[in-house]
Amino acid sequence: MFEMLKEMKQDVGTLTEKIDGVQADIVEFKLDVNKRFKSVDARLDEVDKRFESVDVRFNEIDNHFETVDVHLEHMDSRFESIEHQLKSMDERFDKPDSRFDTLE
Repeated sequence: MFEMLKEMKQDVGTLTEKIDGVQADIVEFKLDVNKRFKSVDARLDEVDKRFESVDVRFNEIDNHFETVDVHLEHMDSRFESIEHQLKSMDERFDKPDSRFDTLE
């Protein structure tokens, strides 16, 4: 009976050592996971900064397009004015001028 108790005590000691080893592995695993999370967080921060930079650039491009739109609208109005002037000139040339009637 004492022999059985001795063996059981040894088995318990062996199991305790194994449990301690597993617990140490778990602690090491948790530390590794935490390091990886920190690394992922740092990378996500970098990505956020890049997205902010891209947003700023897109805003600059958007502002540039708005400026171009204003210039194009201004050019459109100038072309419309020129077109109106050309139509007016066409109308003048299409009408017979009475001054030339008296030359005959």
